[in-house]
Amino acid sequence: MSSCKICHLDSKKHSKKMWALHQQAQICTLCQKNASEHSAKLWEMHKIAVEKGKFCPFHKKIEKLYPITIGTARASIARVCKLNAALPFDIDFVPIHMHCSNPNCKLYLSCIEEDRADVLDGFCLKCFRELPELDTAHKPLREVYEPNKIKPVLNIWSGKMVTWDPFEQTDYRKTKEVN
Repeated sequence: MSSCKICHLDSKKHSKKMWALHQQAQICTLCQKNASEHSAKLWEMHKIAVEKGKFCPFHKKIEKLYPITIGTARASIARVCKLNAALPFDIDFVPIHMHCSNPNCKLYLSCIEEDRADVLDGFCLKCFRELPELDTAHKPLREVYEPNKIKPVLNIWSGKMVTWDPFEQTDYRKTKEVN
C-alpha cells in the first residue's frame, strides 16, 4: 500500500491522473516546500507530524487538512474541525505544528526549527542547547582544528621551508624556519 506524499491518502483513492500529478509535484504538506529542499529524514519527520496532526482529540477521528497562512507567516497546514455552531462559525482551523522530540518539553517547533529538524533531531533550540556537549568541545581549539604536526611549506620569496602558526595572536603572521 503506497501513500501519496502530497495528501497522505492511499494511492487507491486517487484517479490515475491525480496520482501522476501528485507524484510529480511532491510538495511537503507541512511546510509547503518542494521535496528537493528536504533530506529523506526531514521528509519523514514532516510526514509523521502531519499524520499525528490529522487526528482530532476532541472529535476522536481523523479530520481533513487545509492549507492556511496566518498573518504574514509562511503557508502551513491546518486540521479542519467542524463545530456544532451556526454558519460561518461552524469550522475551526487548527494549525499543525511539530512537537519537540524531548518528552519532557511541551514546546512546539518554529518554522526555522521545522526546516532544520533533521539536524536538530526534532528538538527545539532550547532543548538542543541543553544536550550534553561532544568530547571535542572540551578540548582546546588548537587541538580540535589543528593537526598534531604543521607541515612546512616553501616560502616563494626566500626559497626556504617555513611554517606559520594559525593560532598565533600577533599583528602579522610570523614564519618559522624549519631545520
